[in-house]
Amino acid sequence: MTPAINIARKAKISYKGHEYPHDPSIESYGSEAAKKMGVTEERVFKTPV
Repeated sequence: MTPAINIARKAKISYKGHEYPHDPSIESYGSEAAKKMGVTEERVFKTPV
């Protein structure tokens, strides 16, 4: 888990995580996440922690 998820859990903040298998050869995590989840890149938020 990321530090942000741990903080959200502790603060009882509602959130929904989306998991996907990461390809270590890809450098753009946001672009990879968008592609694998079938959404536009504008809809992907990465945790800046």
